Amino acid sequence: MRKEHQIEFLEALLSPAYRACGFKYKDLKQILGKNRKTAKITYELHKLRERDAVKKLQNTHYYRLTKEGYILNFFLIF
Repeated sequence: MRKEHQIEFLEALLSPAYRACGFKYKDLKQILGKNRKTAKITYELHKLRERDAVKKLQNTHYYRLTKEGYILNFFLIF
């Protein structure tokens, strides 16, 4: 995770707006821009879900960054 678009993705996840109720895929798409490929966003989100850094909230379209996810994101960014 050293490419510029990957770092932008992680910084978007660390946004304070998503700490309380989580984020939607649509929110990420708006922050990262319309010229960003949908498959890349999905791929990055899937990688984080496999590492248990992001959990999908049950019966919703929201995702939430886990405690391990915050640690992993700070480690990867810095």
